[in-house]
Amino acid sequence: MDPQQYSPQFLLDTLLESTPDAVYFKDRQSRFIRVNQAWLKIVGAAHPDAVLGKTDADFFESPEAEEFLADERHILETGEPLLNKVEYEHWKDGRIRWVLTSKWPLQNNAGDVIGTFGISRDITERVLAEESLRHTKQQLELALTAANVGLWDWEVPTNRTYYSPEFKAQLGYGPEAPWDSYDDWERLLHPDDVPAALQILHDYFDGNLPEYESTFRLRHRDGSYRWILSKGKLYHDDDGKPVRMIGVHVDVTDYRTITEALRAGEQRLRKIIDTVPHMISIRDQEGRFVLANQALATAFGVSLDELTVNGTGQVPTDRFPLHPTQQHVIETGTGRTCEEEPFTDAEGRQRVLSSINVPFVDPSLDARCALTVSVDITDRIRDQLELTQLAVRLSEANREWQLKNRELEQFVYTVSHDLKAPLVTCRGFVGLLREDLADGKMDDVNDSLERIQNATQRMQLLIEDLLQFSRIGRICSEPEQIDMVALLKDLQADLTVQLQQADAQLEIAPDLPPCHADRRRMIEVFENLIVNAIDYGCPEPGAVIQVGGQTGPPGEVRYFVRDSGPGIAPEYQERIFGLFNRLQTDRKGTGVGLAIVAKIAQIHGGRAWVESRPGQGATFWLSLPDNRLAENETDRPRSIANPPKIQAPRTNRRT
Repeated sequence: MDPQQYSPQFLLDTLLESTPDAVYFKDRQSRFIRVNQAWLKIVGAAHPDAVLGKTDADFFESPEAEEFLADERHILETGEPLLNKVEYEHWKDGRIRWVLTSKWPLQNNAGDVIGTFGISRDITERVLAEESLRHTKQQLELALTAANVGLWDWEVPTNRTYYSPEFKAQLGYGPEAPWDSYDDWERLLHPDDVPAALQILHDYFDGNLPEYESTFRLRHRDGSYRWILSKGKLYHDDDGKPVRMIGVHVDVTDYRTITEALRAGEQRLRKIIDTVPHMISIRDQEGRFVLANQALATAFGVSLDELTVNGTGQVPTDRFPLHPTQQHVIETGTGRTCEEEPFTDAEGRQRVLSSINVPFVDPSLDARCALTVSVDITDRIRDQLELTQLAVRLSEANREWQLKNRELEQFVYTVSHDLKAPLVTCRGFVGLLREDLADGKMDDVNDSLERIQNATQRMQLLIEDLLQFSRIGRICSEPEQIDMVALLKDLQADLTVQLQQADAQLEIAPDLPPCHADRRRMIEVFENLIVNAIDYGCPEPGAVIQVGGQTGPPGEVRYFVRDSGPGIAPEYQERIFGLFNRLQTDRKGTGVGLAIVAKIAQIHGGRAWVESRPGQGATFWLSLPDNRLAENETDRPRSIANPPKIQAPRTNRRT
């Protein structure tokens, strides 16, 4: 045996050159000192000389190269290896890969750390597959949410169980409910349903049932019980042992309620044959009641025996004379329908009946009679009127929805446009930064970095303002009666620094009318309007900002904030209330402030606008429903029900 053939160096070289993973060694300056064939193939080099002496910065884009360098410096300083780190590789030739990397310190015979070495395995396909799986899972979760279907996943050997948010929501719980075992499900079972539910589950596990389907009751958070239809499938391992069961829950409480109501309705229908709720009568030509039902007797306010000829006959016929239609049927033998006829019952209530009158021959009398079936349609007529009114309200709601949809489209367009600008700036200066770094122009590098930083800061402001604007779609606290003078005095104290810096004064009218609104939203409105006036409406030291109010048209109260700034041309007076719209782009702010003002006014049932002429300052107006009407209409349904108690963020960023 040739010892050279099995020397450690021979074995190491064979291993390095045979493994499909990239293996590399680096000195303390992170320069490549040896690589295997797999690494050369990835780099696209034919010979190690094309790689040796170079660093990651020669192959990867700067963010990734800097991250790799930082990892290796940490290893050199601490001697701690880096194990199984998922890394993102952005190559300078445009390639993008995901690799699983481990790195260790490289030591000499004396134990000194003289460099690093590592192994990287390409896991791009796995990462993409996991991303695809995650996307598929999201789609499944969206579908389950839309269908209100709860998902459960039971690991049989460990008894651990996953319950989806929809599952928990069916029982009145939030996603944070700490359910993680099979016992949580069994604990919620209705005591009367436990034996049957468990028997079905056991029969399915034993193979006595082809599929698992069970209906049972689970305890709701409010203490009631909900009927649940559960379906699932059991999975086994190679030895045939159950390892996992996945299924869905569907709340069928309403379905069972309807089913039980239908069953009860069938029973009632059999009884209706004898006790029809409609008024039924057969009368002869003398007006006597040959036949009557209890509904008719009740409507007339007499007993059934008193009303009919088969009873005592104590009720004289002239008390309930024949209707002209009944008389016509008896005389002519032809039927007639009365679609709507007035009727006053025994309690004096005015009702409307729909009656069918047909001839009827009573064998016992050998005479023609009138058979009448009358249906009380008073409620139906009222319902028709309500439906008509509902249709009108639905039409109004549809118009409002269309307006909201157009507003959403404009919002999306504006957001995409204004958020894109900082990204374009960053991308442009990153390219310049790379060139300046290569040329060693450090002054230009610092300038580019500063511009990139400014762009990212602006994007952060845009995003924060967008988050604030998105919250305006709801009232954050219950509307209340607000002393506007006191509110503005408090706000004046909060804005003392801004007023002093602008050398401006804030005058608050002492006779401001109160309003009935969300206090937090009103603070946001006037903070935005006043700071907007400070930033744009105080061109000279000593400028005065006026806040006043008045009772507007009937049912309306108005407030204004007036400045002495350069004014706003008519063609821009509506535009400035749009999202991200600014007339002076050299000032701070993102253009969200006035959009917030308009949105808050809208959700309160009011509006916002500006009156101004160039060179004559600007007056910003806010109108709200009159507070006195709000106090007198407490029973009127609100458009926003049970708003969450959320503290609205305060901001000094300007329009």
